[in-house]
Amino acid sequence: MVFIEPLLEALGWDTRDLNEVEPEYTTVDGKQVDYALKITGKPALYLEAKPLDDDLKDLKAITQIVNYANADGLDWSVLTNGVRYQVYRSSEKVPAPDKLLFECSLDSKDNPGVPIEEIARMLSRLSKEAIAEGKLDSWGKAIFTDMKIRKSLEQIFMDPPRALLNLVRTVSGDPSLQPKEIRESFVRIWQGTQEGQNAELAFKAQRVQEFETAKVGKGVKPQYSLEQHIQGKPQATVELFRRLDGAILAFAPGGIQKQPRKHVINYLHNGKIFCGLHILKSSLRIWVKLRYEDLANPPDFVRDVSKIGHWGVGETEIDLSDEGQLQATLRLIRDSFERRLETNVL
Repeated sequence: MVFIEPLLEALGWDTRDLNEVEPEYTTVDGKQVDYALKITGKPALYLEAKPLDDDLKDLKAITQIVNYANADGLDWSVLTNGVRYQVYRSSEKVPAPDKLLFECSLDSKDNPGVPIEEIARMLSRLSKEAIAEGKLDSWGKAIFTDMKIRKSLEQIFMDPPRALLNLVRTVSGDPSLQPKEIRESFVRIWQGTQEGQNAELAFKAQRVQEFETAKVGKGVKPQYSLEQHIQGKPQATVELFRRLDGAILAFAPGGIQKQPRKHVINYLHNGKIFCGLHILKSSLRIWVKLRYEDLANPPDFVRDVSKIGHWGVGETEIDLSDEGQLQATLRLIRDSFERRLETNVL
């Protein structure tokens, strides 16, 4: 009551009106959830509260709240300890932890350098207005749809069916194209590289390398993978990373390398880093090789870290948490990339 209800009030919910916020709500199956948030008197979202020191990682607790919501035909459920809020799209046909759309924390230690206005904006996705107008529905559906389509396209591109190969040859107007050539082209296009190494082989090679490193033991530099950075992150954050990653690789198709490290993913061109990235729960922390003082009217989600410790290479830090910030972020990353190009030419 002390932590959650004032926040609900700030988000436009009337906690004194049982037609909007009902504590200890009984579900269709006779179970109880801590809060039901209602629109026109009908539940639209279930919220389950845990102790302040709960890390919200318990699989049973996650599964319970999303199952309650899904059984009652609700798309949305929230698990919170009063400080951190995890928002799940309960109706998604994936394991319970993978239903996590986004996460937000009121604790400044979880969001170093992030303005309070940015945290408020993220939480506003749970406002009565956002729920009533379907804003959360449309945004969440788009995120999960893009995720499904991306996975489907990856399967198609990496192992295209013969019917698709024949269709491409017909549409191209070049009957001399052979299925093998089209299949290899699919792989090159999907990976965004001119060399077009097969993703499955590259993945297996990475696993072999990690295995060999483990056998050798101490004294060998550990290997890190992209999967390690993505694992356990909310879908909205992963999808935002995918879009940013694809746009960065498009700067120079086949000419940009990704280098996963323990805390950061570096992007290099001709062996030189122009951008570093760390995937957080609710945002992407990005560092570029630009001097903050040289930027003209930088956005409020960009800051000077020249005198602050940070993982990435560069003096300017970007906290990307929303697609609306994507274009401005890409302009800064491209500027850093082009300056590295100028340096390489010189």
